[in-house]
Amino acid sequence: MAFATDLKKGQENERRFAHWLEEKGATEIKYNAWKDYDVMATLGGRIRTFEIKTDFATTENVAIEFFCLRRKEPSGISSTRADYWVQFEGYGNGMMWKTSDLLDFIRSNKPKMVYGGDGKMSLMFLVKKEELPPSRLISFDVGNGYF
Repeated sequence: MAFATDLKKGQENERRFAHWLEEKGATEIKYNAWKDYDVMATLGGRIRTFEIKTDFATTENVAIEFFCLRRKEPSGISSTRADYWVQFEGYGNGMMWKTSDLLDFIRSNKPKMVYGGDGKMSLMFLVKKEELPPSRLISFDVGNGYF
């Protein structure tokens, strides 16, 4: 897919996630306005931030971007300042981790690195879904509290 199409689809998941947060009791939800994270919301009296990633390739792996070759700078998991990392498969359900927990997992497990994204201009960690640390399932149908 082209970057503009991918961006539009990713922003749709940001809106869907913001609505999911609202259903969970979040207030003051803002999205799609910052470089450091994608969604900000107040939950349990605290401001929380979220990095939202959408992957439209359905495989047994999750690709976690960490470097942009085009801009020659850290990106994705290595540049976000979000409290939580949320990974969606297309418009389906997603998985959510504390960003620090996912980073600890990457540092400890040293997953395979691959080129990906538009024009293969991103470096990504490739992790089998079954090897990922426990996550919170984001379901747009049903959900329990996480916060």
